[in-house]
Amino acid sequence: MESAPAKLERRSAPRHGLAVPVRLPEGTGVTRDLSASGLYFLSECSFEEGQHVSLTITLEHADPKGPFDATCRGCVVRIEGPGVGAGARAVRGVAIAIDTDGFDAFGFATA
Repeated sequence: MESAPAKLERRSAPRHGLAVPVRLPEGTGVTRDLSASGLYFLSECSFEEGQHVSLTITLEHADPKGPFDATCRGCVVRIEGPGVGAGARAVRGVAIAIDTDGFDAFGFATA
């Protein structure tokens, strides 16, 4: 019996399934997963591969004092969709590679 070919893993850091709010200059979204090197989120905003973006995520339980905003910069590496809806309000999946000075490896630079 032949085994399935191994899938090449391109991520440089483990990802974690986490749904947290995302704020962008163009609108909002919600993460599906994130890691120290990137994140994937769903949004009605329009993006292009190669586009540089700045975004803020809100972590509700990262700090006992309350919600914590973390800001990063990155580059759009993949867009999936539109999935649900039509036109400008269609939900798209967006994968972002975080710049090296982005989340500071999740040391989290506050907004």
